[in-house]
Amino acid sequence: MKNCFAVVAVCLISVSNARGETPSLIREFLTTHCLDCHSGESAEAGFDLDSLAFSLDDSTVFDRWEKAHDKVERGEMPPKDVDQPSDSERGVLLQQLSKHLTAADQDRQTKFGRGTIRRLNRAEFETALSDLFSIPLNIQAELPEDAKNHGFNTVGAALNVSSVQMEAYLSVLNKVLTQATTLYEKPQRRTHRLSYREENGIMQVYRRGGPFLIQDDGVAFFATEKFSHLNAVMSQWTAPHTGRYRVKVSTFALRSDEPVIVSLRAGGTGHAESNHVPHVFLDHFAVKEGNPQIFEWEGTLERGQYFHVYPTSLPPMRFAGPKEEMQQHAYNGPAAVIQWVEVDGPIFEQWPPASHRVLWGDVATTPIPDAQPNQDPIAHLDEPPARIAQPKMTRVPVEKATGNKWIYDPKKQEVGGEPIHRSAGIPAPLHATLALNPSSPKKVAASLLSEFANCAFRRPVGDEEIAPYISLVHHWLDEGRDFESAMRVGYMALLTSPGFLYHQASLPDAASELSPVAFAERLSFFLWNGLPDDELRTLAETGQILDPDTLRSQVDRMLNDDRSDRFLKDFLDQWLDLRLIDFTVPDEKLYPEFDKLLQWSAVEETLAFVRKLVEEDLPSRNVIDSDFAMVNWRLAKHYDLPAVNEMHVQAVSLPKDSVRGGLMTQGSILKVTANGTTTSPVVRGVWLMERIMGIQPDPPPPGIPAIEPDIRGATTVREQLEKHRSLANCADCHAKIDPPGVALESFDVIGGWRDHYRAINEELEDLKPRYSPFQPVPIRYVEGPLVDASYELADGRSFEDIQGFKRLLLEDERQIARGITKKLLIYSTGAEVSFSDREKVEAILDRAQSSEYGFRSLIHEIVQSSLFHRK
Repeated sequence: MKNCFAVVAVCLISVSNARGETPSLIREFLTTHCLDCHSGESAEAGFDLDSLAFSLDDSTVFDRWEKAHDKVERGEMPPKDVDQPSDSERGVLLQQLSKHLTAADQDRQTKFGRGTIRRLNRAEFETALSDLFSIPLNIQAELPEDAKNHGFNTVGAALNVSSVQMEAYLSVLNKVLTQATTLYEKPQRRTHRLSYREENGIMQVYRRGGPFLIQDDGVAFFATEKFSHLNAVMSQWTAPHTGRYRVKVSTFALRSDEPVIVSLRAGGTGHAESNHVPHVFLDHFAVKEGNPQIFEWEGTLERGQYFHVYPTSLPPMRFAGPKEEMQQHAYNGPAAVIQWVEVDGPIFEQWPPASHRVLWGDVATTPIPDAQPNQDPIAHLDEPPARIAQPKMTRVPVEKATGNKWIYDPKKQEVGGEPIHRSAGIPAPLHATLALNPSSPKKVAASLLSEFANCAFRRPVGDEEIAPYISLVHHWLDEGRDFESAMRVGYMALLTSPGFLYHQASLPDAASELSPVAFAERLSFFLWNGLPDDELRTLAETGQILDPDTLRSQVDRMLNDDRSDRFLKDFLDQWLDLRLIDFTVPDEKLYPEFDKLLQWSAVEETLAFVRKLVEEDLPSRNVIDSDFAMVNWRLAKHYDLPAVNEMHVQAVSLPKDSVRGGLMTQGSILKVTANGTTTSPVVRGVWLMERIMGIQPDPPPPGIPAIEPDIRGATTVREQLEKHRSLANCADCHAKIDPPGVALESFDVIGGWRDHYRAINEELEDLKPRYSPFQPVPIRYVEGPLVDASYELADGRSFEDIQGFKRLLLEDERQIARGITKKLLIYSTGAEVSFSDREKVEAILDRAQSSEYGFRSLIHEIVQSSLFHRK
């Protein structure tokens, strides 16, 4: 029988159970519509209803009944090819099931709470320490990845603690405490002006990888990111200390009618305090022709980082060939001239910095006898490092038509010493030149630990609770350890204790109704992904935080604070899978136009889009379709929208017939739902159902092969789907999964619009190309089969394209808002939305309806709801 699983799901019942007979009204429905097929040894799909129990205190049985309720409610059961129950019969069954499921779920919540004990995930661990010490940290990569539940790593049920986890905590905390402690003299703030004209590392790399132009006032770069970002290492300078720096870049474009995008990037290779110094984009500048333009960036650099400055928007070119041929050509295309880079820092508002004061307060220090002062690796930047010989460069004239005065002749370069990337080398580890010298070590230790625990535990800590940590430090002092070593033991014990590692609201002894302090902590980790500030803690200690008007005011304050960006980024990373943006690399033969600038811009688009929804309280329907997009120069070009001449993402109005608008047609979403080579309507369909439509699809049956991409263009994905759906046990699920995915088939793996699929050009695939200097990289794909994005939903409604599909989704705006609300609740409370929570979710939606389910309004109503106030 078609859709036998649907019938079975409705009919999961027993004649009797530990609680008594199955409710008679439910039994009546089942006898009429199910038992003919599902009783005895020949029960269809192996479900013998006589042996099943109706004991809803069993989580497995409960989950099956909940799923059955949902399928009946959505009209998916019983299957269409059997006699259907009347609306009245269906309503009675749903009412009875709902009553029993709600009662069982409320009983469970009364006993155990909505969620289980919940530790800080690694993102929260990082931000909590960053807030505690007032220093930006990058430590997530050094911690084990957190498991997920319902798509989020904030759910307590998935956040266990192992010996591996604790070892990682101890290792990371040792480095963090070292970074936070500054037992040396204040680093000198300096300003350095750097120039690629004085750069020998880049010269060595470029003579092998391609040409560049040396000018009187700078160096012109004209390789794309792929060929230049490793080359454009500015090896003259390395950050001598983790701290804030102010960077200026003077640059201008050559021979380009549109802006040339210049990227400022920080690279790193590691240092004594950390094995992880990230390579990160710092900023992107839209550079125009004409007079030099000066761009500024200010932010934190880690000790050991250095600069790359290079163009990221130029046409794909290959700069390779015989040296003789290279020297005979003068590049005459667009370029970006980097005149100089000026760096000022490190900049400290106070010394010792706040991080040191959190740990050591005003404890006096004394110089360590015979301690050598820390060496600044760039203190003598004006003098070339003695261990690296400087290049001897020869300049030869170039045709004036090129617009440049000189071209670098790699054949004439002579360089002594080993090839290098950073002439300054890796900075030597900072070592203490001062020692802590408290007048009364034990008394000071007790005071410091008590004050630190109040901040770290996010609540007042009593004398009895802090006593074991004080005793631990006193023990080490009695053993003859110096004050700093003994205190570090105490601090690490505090930071690996339940008081720091676990959310207060989830602890076993927490009250069912959250205390004001526990509530403030939950609110802070929700909207700031970090610790409550002084204002929140004061309101919590007085109980005012629970006043509805005060709470509404605080939510607005927090959402308007820059720290809310941490919430948006972390929530979107999980809700929309943006953290997987680097998981695949688009095939360069099929998508040669892809570059890291496009990927960076696409992620920024999604962040800016949702930020705008929150800031302006825009209706939730904008998640499906909007009359605006958030784009910069790179995305406007990629989406074929009117030109935007800046790199900062900004709102632009969309034409009425635009295929853009909303989340699902953004480049970041389209990339994380593709595999880098081709697209799958199944993958995208499942993603859309779960993340946007708010419907959880059934998992695939075991042993069903996945659809393999055909990059030769012989068959379309649609043709393969039809074969896949011919399997009887696949047809029902695919009728729901495939249509949303097919609606997105007009978008390729990097978010570009396509009328045809791309296929590998077999004539070029196995040919090892030989490129002449300064020639565009040839296109190595051909136009494949025509894309067909029309389909029919499982309920019979049809659409012709993505616009039509969006219109169908927007027929039920409340369902879209319901899905968003559930995701926000799971993320913020660390617990799934259970059956008995559904009524409260509907109440949230009722209160937000007047704002058309505005994104900010939903957050307000969630925070005001009893779901957020309970354990």
